[in-house]
Amino acid sequence: MLSTVRIITFDVTGTLMRHTGTVGEQYATVIYKYFNVNCSENVLDKAFRKTYKEHVKLSPLFGSNHGISAKQWWASVFYGTLLATDVIPESRLKYVYHQRIERPFLALDSKTSSRTSQLEKAFNDIYFNFQWEALPHAHEVLKLIYDEYKVKERKIVAVGAISNNDDRISMILKNAGLAKFIDFVITSHEAGYEKPDPKIFQQAIDHANNLKNPNQSNVFIKHLLHIGDSHEKDYLGAIKCGAQALLIDNDKQQHSNGLPSHHITDLNAVISYIKKRIN
Repeated sequence: MLSTVRIITFDVTGTLMRHTGTVGEQYATVIYKYFNVNCSENVLDKAFRKTYKEHVKLSPLFGSNHGISAKQWWASVFYGTLLATDVIPESRLKYVYHQRIERPFLALDSKTSSRTSQLEKAFNDIYFNFQWEALPHAHEVLKLIYDEYKVKERKIVAVGAISNNDDRISMILKNAGLAKFIDFVITSHEAGYEKPDPKIFQQAIDHANNLKNPNQSNVFIKHLLHIGDSHEKDYLGAIKCGAQALLIDNDKQQHSNGLPSHHITDLNAVISYIKKRIN
């Protein structure tokens, strides 16, 4: 029998938020803005995906285990994408070697030309202003959970977000008007491990116990309900460590080793599940 739900966590990308358009579209906009050059969005998107996967393999968790900042990690992805699509010449870049990483990362060579400053501006623009939007029902569902079940009825101890991303996620949630309904945000870059590692879900339990009122009993992993759109990272990650989980499966194509009732098509279904699992 499933335990009472006392803490709820959400994945961010694909669950609460999504990119506004493709990465290729956003890269193309920035390149045109700073260099007045038209680039194929599809070519940029393909180059980005390849470069991103290479960097994930070289230094997972956005460089956190190798002493690299998330900004340095993403800068190398950005410059690598532009280099692969011939937007910039290799002469404007330098290769930076980091301990325990077999291949160097890319960074700007400030000695090359005045256009280097434009590259830096372009990267800062995409890094700090990358466009996101809240998914349908995200605001309404979070507000209802927070206001009704946490604040008014006090049946939920904490609401959190767990994201395999870097620390910009907190600001992204704030800009979307969602942060006020979330008590804590855990990112893989800051935690040093990512979903489906059980340790990142346990960290959510630790946050909840630090936030609970003195008259509330401790929260355990069995009390956690996690909602996400990845079968492996969100659903199975939570289930295998003893938590409860719901999988957002819009296309109803993801394989499930769990109960069909744990597959939902949108966030509204989260409320129905919660109502059956709170006292």
